[in-house]
Amino acid sequence: MAGVEKPHSEPEYGEKKYWEDRYGTSEETETYDWYQEYGNSPELAAWVDKGIASKESKILIIGCGNSTMGEQMYKAGYTDITSIDFAKQAIDIMKDRAQQQNLDKLVYLEMDARQMTFSASSFDVVIDKGTLDAMMCGKNNILNCEKTCSEISRILKPGGVFMLITYGKPDTRLSVVDQPQFQWKTEHGIVQRHKDSFHYVYRMTKN
Repeated sequence: MAGVEKPHSEPEYGEKKYWEDRYGTSEETETYDWYQEYGNSPELAAWVDKGIASKESKILIIGCGNSTMGEQMYKAGYTDITSIDFAKQAIDIMKDRAQQQNLDKLVYLEMDARQMTFSASSFDVVIDKGTLDAMMCGKNNILNCEKTCSEISRILKPGGVFMLITYGKPDTRLSVVDQPQFQWKTEHGIVQRHKDSFHYVYRMTKN
């Protein structure tokens, strides 16, 4: 029977110092994608693409780490992609990588998703692949997730979409992401990784 695929959970995943230390090691200078890669998972790519109105949509990826999702989406034709992470080491890795590949239009910023500096209604799309999951492992997990969702709602344009890729079942994630103050409608499903595993996906459309 197929089951949800999830990483080994560590309490430190919710702490900034863990990620600063992790991305500061030589082993983490290469890229790594949690769960599924946009460029290598047709089902995930199709689900993501369905939630984006056009290739010119303004897209934000939160908690990007050293994931290639931004560059894979850029190579698929999306032209306006910003990625953020609160670990400077991760952002430095990805900036260097973008420069080496002449992907000058990709933007990488050091920023905490719980307290973003973007203006209200700045983005058409926000994508999270594993960030809320990491927060759920740490201290003040529900509060941090709610702060992040509140910030996402603030920076999304009316009609904008927040897409969440996670190992979290609906009975553990809907109570966090589907709250009236976020002012969005929520739908959820699964995307298959292969015949033996899948991940849950949630699409929130702002009113």
